[in-house]
Amino acid sequence: NSFPSGVIGRVPAHDPDVSDRLYYTIDRGNELHLLLLNHTSGEIKLSRKLDNNRPLVAPMLITVTDGVHSISAQCVLRVLIITEDMLGSSVTVRLQNVSQEHFLSPLLSNFLEGVSAVLSVPVEDVFIFNIQPDLDAVPGSILNVSFSAALPGGYFFPSEALEEQLYLNRPRLTSLTQMEVLPFDDNVCLREPCQNYMKCISVLRFNSSAPFISSPSILFRPIHPIAGLRCRCPVGFTGDYCETEINLCYSNPCL
Repeated sequence: NSFPSGVIGRVPAHDPDVSDRLYYTIDRGNELHLLLLNHTSGEIKLSRKLDNNRPLVAPMLITVTDGVHSISAQCVLRVLIITEDMLGSSVTVRLQNVSQEHFLSPLLSNFLEGVSAVLSVPVEDVFIFNIQPDLDAVPGSILNVSFSAALPGGYFFPSEALEEQLYLNRPRLTSLTQMEVLPFDDNVCLREPCQNYMKCISVLRFNSSAPFISSPSILFRPIHPIAGLRCRCPVGFTGDYCETEINLCYSNPCL
């Protein structure tokens, strides 16, 4: 069980007067007690009620006071359920000279809006599930961001369609996100593992959950997938070895 039972972060409040004691409260939106807030330290834990397979978006209002002055800010708890379909229909974009923390604040919204514009989908239909430094590159030089994008009817953009759109619009995506978007890294398919003229497609599979990543305004828990591949028959063929030719005229599509 990988449910995070410990402290995941704390409310980012600072009082220059070291003699003051801050008091933290959730004033609205936490009626189900999904967030467990320590009122004196500001540390945050997650309730076991969240240990389920239900997506959730819960806006809350958090207030911090020193007894005389107080300030409030909105907190949004967002739970995304990562499915095998989502992983199999995802891509990994490589960003130049961006750290995990800097990506979360302030560049995350730029990235979501940029991908949304390039794919012509709503921002809320772009699902980021992993932010991880590229382990094969110089430390700190490349950040891998893995995501999928939803289509109407509960489907997802196929990974090859995502890759094609992002590749063709890479200069535009770089401009919109204010980050240098690098070419795709398809090492899995470079050795041409697929036979019978099948097309090799890079896919991600679930491996493990990872610790929370924090920035000044965001706590994000990624999953660390592993890269795999899928071999797809060329158009007009099917079967385990693409040995069966499909009669594309069977349904009389030209009538």
